[in-house]
Amino acid sequence: MGKLLVCSLGCLLWGVSSSVWSQGFSRPDLFENSPTPDLPKLEFQAALVPEITTPGAETELRIQIVIPTGWHIYSIKPADEFGPEPTRLTLLSNHEIVTPLQESPPVRFYDEAFAQELSIHQYGLELRLRIRVALNHPLGYDKIQANLAYQICDNRICAPLQTQILATPIIVQSDS
Repeated sequence: MGKLLVCSLGCLLWGVSSSVWSQGFSRPDLFENSPTPDLPKLEFQAALVPEITTPGAETELRIQIVIPTGWHIYSIKPADEFGPEPTRLTLLSNHEIVTPLQESPPVRFYDEAFAQELSIHQYGLELRLRIRVALNHPLGYDKIQANLAYQICDNRICAPLQTQILATPIIVQSDS
């Protein structure tokens, strides 16, 4: 009788724990179809300074990002090999990049999920990239596009890498 009770109790506990285990991993991933409404909305603004330029001249692409309270994105500087994806900006044109991408000063904090100190941006971030307008760029109104790749996290979860195409006007005039 005692062995039967132990076996019955063990089988009952195994059945309960296995159903809890399967329920815990059978639900869809929170960010499976990213971007989703569950992700916070970042605000992006891109501008060229100066916006009116000539072929071969330098201008600066400035990107401002507003990050909702409670969320952060990672710095452009990569962490060690087991860290999060750094924020990246890729110019989508044949203009020449003059200087490496610059960022506003990040905040350092110890991230328990990655077990290391990381650089993050909370509330906002400014990126700057100096570029030289292509010599063969046609005169007139155009736009410069860049692809921003970033990972947004809070203190519990991180979304998969997100991308945002940013565009800003450029007016190319003759230098004569």
